Amino acid sequence: MDRRELKKRLDFALRQVVREWRGEHWGKEKIFAMTFHIDYNNPDLKKRFACTAMIQTRRNCQEASGSERQLDVKYCTSDYPYAETQFSGLQIVQNYLIENSIRLEECEAQKDDEARKKMQETISDQTLFIEKTLVECMKKLRKEQFFTSDYHHDEFYVFPYIEKSGCTEKDIVFAKAVNGGLDLIEYLEYMDKRKHIVPDEPIFDLKEIETGNSTEKKNRKLNKRELKNKFSAAIRQMTEACLEKYSGEGLYAMCFRMHYDSVDPDWCFACEVIVQTQTGCEETAQKGIEDGMGENFGRYCKYLPEEYKYAMDGLDGFRAVKEYLYENCLNLEECEELDDYDEREQMYEDIAKQSRDIEKVLAASVAGLRKEHVLTDHGGREFYVFPYIGEDDLPENYVPLAKKMNKGLDLKEYLKFIEEEFE
Repeated sequence: MDRRELKKRLDFALRQVVREWRGEHWGKEKIFAMTFHIDYNNPDLKKRFACTAMIQTRRNCQEASGSERQLDVKYCTSDYPYAETQFSGLQIVQNYLIENSIRLEECEAQKDDEARKKMQETISDQTLFIEKTLVECMKKLRKEQFFTSDYHHDEFYVFPYIEKSGCTEKDIVFAKAVNGGLDLIEYLEYMDKRKHIVPDEPIFDLKEIETGNSTEKKNRKLNKRELKNKFSAAIRQMTEACLEKYSGEGLYAMCFRMHYDSVDPDWCFACEVIVQTQTGCEETAQKGIEDGMGENFGRYCKYLPEEYKYAMDGLDGFRAVKEYLYENCLNLEECEELDDYDEREQMYEDIAKQSRDIEKVLAASVAGLRKEHVLTDHGGREFYVFPYIGEDDLPENYVPLAKKMNKGLDLKEYLKFIEEEFE
């Protein structure tokens, strides 16, 4: 089971639950606390690892104030009245756990006592791993001040799921880890009266959760040769798809826009393939003249990928690139998790350099394919590949890439356009 893949799904599920609650109950109900329950041992395989987000409201807590049940209402999470089970994010988490976990049935099927005992230990470690990943995810959302009934105000608690029978030391560690900065005195007093000792209970290390998997981050290293091979395969595949789809319009230029600056794991390192055709250039230029933008507007639709006519998903080849980069590169998601300012700033710099290095590998891949005459239309005419120009990008960074990717092609008009518009 991959920690980052699980964390990505848990993050999506938790965000979805809170956002949907805000949307439905805005101005009517405020959350007092939430718990997240994963059913590890349900005998019904369809319900195994089912996820439930349970919520207690401030109104219910206020109504119970002064009664004998007031503390149970606030802190006995198994009795929370609102249970969300149908959100797609919860189902995504469950499906991932089903596909990547060792099941109890496999353990019980072991005839050898030693093998069965070893598998039981593995399942116990697996559960602890899931819970630790959940805590890490919740800590990140707490740091973002996401656990609020409205936006950036009125933080609510996130407590571990506990039955009426009581809590364990692991539950206490969980609550402290994900409610940093909130008043837990009453909660801890309540839990202390209900706590029971579980012999040899595995407990995740708070210090380990605080520091994160720093060793994993430090050991990640990009293999440029391997990345170049993946880029080349992806570009070949995309070129074939574009020729099949747009050959009737005449392929003019392509752009491979890499998304580096997203904390969303689904977008981080994703490639958006942007395409301009000969027909697209002519249509856009004509529309610019009709709209009073002048004849020079035609240069924008030729050289600025954001003005291009078509955009395509990265297909399997670029999805393989995305997965490779996500596994082997630093990303903003990790950067945001760092508490130390200096470490965070250093990682920002490392990520910026890393992005430039990836762009250079991409340019080298394009240059290699151009030498092989891959980047041509069905008539044998070569088409351009231009770098994406972001709002803060400097010409000294992307012009050398454009020259490398289009060696042998006429770039005089492109370079003049860049000089006049951006320098």
